[in-house]
Amino acid sequence: MAAEPPLSDAEIENNALLTRLLDQRWAVIVACVGVLAFWLRGDVTPFAGILFLLALGAATMVEPVASQRRRRLNALRTARAVAQQSVWPDPSTKRVIASLTVPTLLVDSEGVVRFLNKATISNLGDIRPGQPMALHFRQRNLVAALARVMETNQPEQLEYIERFPVERWFSVDLSPLRFDTDAAVPLTATPQFLLVQFQDLSAQKRIERMRVDFIANASHELRTPLASMSGFIETLLGPARNDETARLRFLNIMREQSQRMSRLIDDLLSLSRIEMKAHLKPTDPVDLGPLIGHVADTLAPLARDNDVKLVLGTWDDPVIVSGAQDELVQVFSNLIENAIKYGASGQRVEIDFLAETETRGPATTIRDFGPGIASEHVPRLTERFYRADVETSRQKQGTGLGLAIVKHILNRHSATLHIKTEAGKGAAFTVQFPRRTASAAAEKMAKSDGISEN
Repeated sequence: MAAEPPLSDAEIENNALLTRLLDQRWAVIVACVGVLAFWLRGDVTPFAGILFLLALGAATMVEPVASQRRRRLNALRTARAVAQQSVWPDPSTKRVIASLTVPTLLVDSEGVVRFLNKATISNLGDIRPGQPMALHFRQRNLVAALARVMETNQPEQLEYIERFPVERWFSVDLSPLRFDTDAAVPLTATPQFLLVQFQDLSAQKRIERMRVDFIANASHELRTPLASMSGFIETLLGPARNDETARLRFLNIMREQSQRMSRLIDDLLSLSRIEMKAHLKPTDPVDLGPLIGHVADTLAPLARDNDVKLVLGTWDDPVIVSGAQDELVQVFSNLIENAIKYGASGQRVEIDFLAETETRGPATTIRDFGPGIASEHVPRLTERFYRADVETSRQKQGTGLGLAIVKHILNRHSATLHIKTEAGKGAAFTVQFPRRTASAAAEKMAKSDGISEN
């Protein structure tokens, strides 16, 4: 864009004269009004003259101050507008950031987000350009690191932990950026922007935790069956070497213990896999009716063996939820199998559906009519290896991990498990899903690019 030609001396002088007259406009107005009033009335008294002179003097003194203040405010607004325009990154920088696969933000020296890529929105939520970064990331260490990098002009790296809605770990790289090419600007000057990059460490952290938990849980739960098998083997090699009856009985017990260990390891691995995907929300549409019908058909032989009648509720319309089909099969398999095993004395298990309404999502209830569960056990039922009745659980070949798996799968689906039970009157486990309309809107928002400027 061509530069405007400079003003001539005459134009500068005329502008200065007009500026001075404009600054004194109230004095001129007061003088004109006063002269006009005296001329119309025709009586110029000493008192009126004194008032006129005082008003003229006050206007003369006040107007330059007000005009100067007004010019300073206008200059401040202009400077602020120019500064505001200057902190938006250029198109080439935006294209580079948009091409990155990790969540990346460009933040100005005031901590305001100026640009971000799609990965940021899909991984870190609804962040918009023009909003302060501290509005979305409230951990003190991250906010303090932003200030330090701006002050020292030195890059930093730190770990950021997000607690809600699920626990996630990120490695955050803060790098100062300047785009000016003025050699007079020192390298230590305050940077124009900060490049903030988030590297998701959730999978690594969960693998580390999984390794620790697996070793701790496996060593604790496998110790008893291993010790039992070791004792039986020593007995078979020693006193019961030629005892056919004892050998068969011990071998059957050893087979049961080995099957228990196999189930325990399978459940531990299943739980670990679910925890690794806890932050990834499933979005596939799943119809609960056919899914639970399939689970009920699969468990029908178990129900017959326990003399339990499965009563499957009816539904008029499809009961659609957003989820992962295999995981939901695991949820309802665990819940229905528990109802059959532990509520067998009631001889009936009912499965009911509740359709989605305007205020809540669809729900499914599995109800048995067995002995129920004492109220003091209910808050801890979904803990790992917690058993309300240890002896009964082992007789039913339980591992103590079924409801823990159910809880973690439902957390991943943003669903909740409600337990209603009373000793002697059975138990009801209700799986409450979120409204699919709300989740679909959230998914649509997450998929939008959201990379527009204010």
